[in-house]
Amino acid sequence: MIITESEWGHAAGVDVETQNQPQPGPSTPTVNVEPPSYSDAVGNSSRSRRPSGRGGNRSDRRDASTSRRRSAVPSSSRLSPNPRENTSATLRELRNTAAQGAINYTFVQSSYNSMLLAYEPASLPLYHISVHMNCFVPSSYITKIHEGDSETGTLIGQFEMGISVKKSTVTFEGKEKLTDAVLSKSRNRSDRMWEWRWSNDESLHLSWTYDSPVKHCYRRTTKGGERVIVASHTPPPLTPRVDGRPSSPATLKVYPDGQSLIEQILISALIIERKRLTPSPALTLMSWSV
Repeated sequence: MIITESEWGHAAGVDVETQNQPQPGPSTPTVNVEPPSYSDAVGNSSRSRRPSGRGGNRSDRRDASTSRRRSAVPSSSRLSPNPRENTSATLRELRNTAAQGAINYTFVQSSYNSMLLAYEPASLPLYHISVHMNCFVPSSYITKIHEGDSETGTLIGQFEMGISVKKSTVTFEGKEKLTDAVLSKSRNRSDRMWEWRWSNDESLHLSWTYDSPVKHCYRRTTKGGERVIVASHTPPPLTPRVDGRPSSPATLKVYPDGQSLIEQILISALIIERKRLTPSPALTLMSWSV
């Protein structure tokens, strides 16, 4: 005699049909998180960002943000055997889907003189950043930024800084300019900013606030208009953690309005960090203005 599964269940007092039915899962709340405005950052750059939406707790916001970022990962069916083609396709797809929210990138050490800017959820390197010595002036160094995971990718831009009578320069979009001509620091105490002006179009000018652990970058949407946030940069800490654990890597978060300017954002952030971390007694020897 053959005993069916339902007969065994009835004998044990278990409703097999009800047990096998899928149970509905909890819904994830939608939370809108707004970055700080330009006026808030200038008025109090050390103030933390607060969400504008009311619903959801911190873990809910983190889950919602993670799901938005993962949706931008290219489908495996569209990946090419050529890594450089994958990088270019991923950059295009990230920019097309940036309206979903900010995208996080992480700086990862690659070798003794290079690091990668990687797309966080997929750990996909998008830019290769390397430092080289000027053979004619060994005390001056050239930082190069290539697309992809190595120096074989397309050269995006470079800048040279160091102890030299040769002035510090930036090369981008096929043009070479003096660093002091495109990057300057505001002297206004109420508006302490780094200003990046690569082109004459004011809507493409970038302004960095550097008075808090997280550095925020803004741009103007129109001439003379209100500035909107385009990126935030969290550099590595200058001192070890108290508990002795490894510090978190440096990160770069790019908002929807900044995706088209990600390369200028990256170059300006690297130059500002180089200036910021140069000791004061050595500034008079450097190839740029204090």
